[in-house]
Amino acid sequence: GLDSIIIPMAVIPPAGCAGPAESPRVLWVGRITPGKRLEWLLESAARLPNVTFDIVGTPNRDSEHATRLMEQARQMQNVVVHGRAPASELANLYRRASLLACTSELEGFPTTFLEAWSVGLPVLTTFDPDGVVAANGLGQVAVDLEDFIGRLDVLLGNGAVRKQLAGAAADYFESNHSVAGVCRQFHQNLIRWASKE
Repeated sequence: GLDSIIIPMAVIPPAGCAGPAESPRVLWVGRITPGKRLEWLLESAARLPNVTFDIVGTPNRDSEHATRLMEQARQMQNVVVHGRAPASELANLYRRASLLACTSELEGFPTTFLEAWSVGLPVLTTFDPDGVVAANGLGQVAVDLEDFIGRLDVLLGNGAVRKQLAGAAADYFESNHSVAGVCRQFHQNLIRWASKE
């Protein structure tokens, strides 16, 4: 006779030791598939040559699409292709980045967002799961390629806005997805249910 509720999953922040980079860095993490639209990131890199773009990921299987994009990425001076990165390296990439970029057409709820927010890293995304990014100020949402590149340029050039988004991201993570925050929600609801017995 009790109503069910949804409690967000807990995530342990990546245990990196790197500090923020002095120059702007954009991190992209994902599978190399057409739906992830890595080409949007490469076009951004071509137009923003003073920004470093870190790409973490590989295709699930070889394809002409993935091969072409990875070859293009490796030839760009301001793009670093990491392939599959071990957890320690990925943790340091999160901590060095200025923001996490998501260029996907469609996602579930990306674990990469939770990992980014856990270290106070805002996201610039083309997909906003349940509107959580826009509603909580955890980054910005772009509607097309031109909007994505424009927002990227503005965000990387405005440390004050990025700091505000980073603070919101860290607070949101702490309240909703940290182990302590999730345990607190379990505790509050167990107490509430016990009082109905």
